[in-house]
Amino acid sequence: MANWTEKDLQTYYGKATPSAPIAPTPPSAKAPRGMNSWESCYAREELEPRRIVGEILWWGFEAIKLRLAGATFYTPDFAVLTSQLRLEFHEIKGFEREDSAVKIKVAAALFPFRFTMLRKRKVKDGGGWDIIRDLVPTAVPSESPSEKDAKRSDHEQLG
Repeated sequence: MANWTEKDLQTYYGKATPSAPIAPTPPSAKAPRGMNSWESCYAREELEPRRIVGEILWWGFEAIKLRLAGATFYTPDFAVLTSQLRLEFHEIKGFEREDSAVKIKVAAALFPFRFTMLRKRKVKDGGGWDIIRDLVPTAVPSESPSEKDAKRSDHEQLG
């Protein structure tokens, strides 16, 4: 195999030599996405003004992932920490799909947090946001999902 000169490389590539070979990008579990227009609008119109006046201390977009069971997860659109130090999850929907309704109900049953699903109201109807679902915890669960999984694993090992 012959050694290539700089001139040979320029001829081969048709112009200047590439600075470095391009390494393949490792596959990721899921590419991060930004906010869609409704999520962005909700953050701008509702969350940020409430943070500025002190009603909420912090909010994050897709900041927390909740395990519902085994390999089933739910990532709410917004995690919101209120000034009373309560964690809430806000979900923005154009329309409610069955799987999202089931996931938010299961999450509300498993975790002691408030889950609110909202839809943008049309401007001709006054604008703002309609609450589709507002699931408030009635009691703190006796065990966390990870504790239930641990007990299940212990039982499976014994059996």
